[in-house]
Amino acid sequence: PSRPPRKGRSLELLVKRIKEHQSPGATIRSPEFVPDKDTGQPREVDVGIRVPRNGDLVFIAVECRDRGSV
Repeated sequence: PSRPPRKGRSLELLVKRIKEHQSPGATIRSPEFVPDKDTGQPREVDVGIRVPRNGDLVFIAVECRDRGSV
């Protein structure tokens, strides 16, 4: 028995697909778990993007929110 996708998942997947087309060499994970800089515990971000630039990896974290009002 599969459960319904969680709220906001379609937006996360859309962001992931857009980024894949913008940077074909990027590594993209959704969701992504990264260590908290203070506690070292894993923290979830909606989309994690790692893009190679000048011999280094640039990490971009994307959080998706669906708000009814400003």
